[in-house]
Amino acid sequence: MVVCDLRCAFYLLFLLYAVGRGQVAENPNGLLLPSICSTQAFEDRDKCASATRTLSTELQTLSRALKTWKRRNDLLFQSLEAKLTELKATLGAVMDQDLTAPSTTPSTTPSTTPSTTTPSPPTPLTDCTAYLLSGARESGVYKLLPPGAAKPFDAFCEMTDSGVYTVMQRRINGEVDFYRDWASYRRGFGDLTGEHWLGLEAIHSLTSNPQGLRYELVVDIWDWRGNHGVLRAPNFTVGDSSTNYKLDVPTDYYAYPRNPGLGGGASGFRIHRGPFNTFDHGPFQNCAVKLHCGWWFINGGCFSNANFNGRYYNGGYNASRQEPRDGLFFPNVNQSLKKITMKLRRMSISDPDSQRSA
Repeated sequence: MVVCDLRCAFYLLFLLYAVGRGQVAENPNGLLLPSICSTQAFEDRDKCASATRTLSTELQTLSRALKTWKRRNDLLFQSLEAKLTELKATLGAVMDQDLTAPSTTPSTTPSTTPSTTTPSPPTPLTDCTAYLLSGARESGVYKLLPPGAAKPFDAFCEMTDSGVYTVMQRRINGEVDFYRDWASYRRGFGDLTGEHWLGLEAIHSLTSNPQGLRYELVVDIWDWRGNHGVLRAPNFTVGDSSTNYKLDVPTDYYAYPRNPGLGGGASGFRIHRGPFNTFDHGPFQNCAVKLHCGWWFINGGCFSNANFNGRYYNGGYNASRQEPRDGLFFPNVNQSLKKITMKLRRMSISDPDSQRSA
């Protein structure tokens, strides 16, 4: 039995193609020759020789094409074979891992080998100071669970050489609209790594916890001239929802910055010792509408000693206009502030989390 390989088969197809086109004919001896070389036309030997050379050239061209096609396909087959080998090896490794992994099915036979379990996520801590005491040193978003809080929440912890703070509000560029409804101010909004409001419920759970932790409100402010000041209000607390998250600052002053560029000497922050108000909720909604904010007000007169949730004026006020208090207002600063960060610092270092876990 004669076995014809790929090249042989291709040559046969070529001859059939040539016969079909009349280029090749069978001579009396049964040989396939160019048609012009048949018996009837064989006397024209020059044309016969030329036709034979042409047919040979075409055969060589097709032969080279066949070799090129075969080489490409060989490379393809080699690549596919390598991929198949790689997949087999990967599959074998996975199967070996599954076979050697401990079974998740409970065993009734006691084992003398110590069991290893995947550690669960750490329990949320009281505040950012608790994370510092537990060894954390990087600023970032942490999950907090103050004593008495209904559920944990995320907050940005600012850890610096001067102290550790839980950020409750940040204004830096006006990207987040702070003219929000009551529900938004209650649950919080914005991006914790950028502009945001932590949320009244979270602020209440931090500052009015049953374990008596006391907090100081620290406010960093920057104006458009490049001046920076730090404001402080010790024993800052916010009531629960039944009081409309009423603000209480027993100390009747702010430690105003001495930087003359930021002014100072205004009356105390206790002028805001009232309920929180938004345009759709609170006894003094008119103040929230008038000053374009969500904020604490003591009466319907809307007197404001500070408005850190107001409208963001990019570049501050225009020199030609009177100073409105619907911007990021602070006394004696004749422009809307550029940046504000309101944050809470625990006034005692005792760690309630150690007692809670005992």
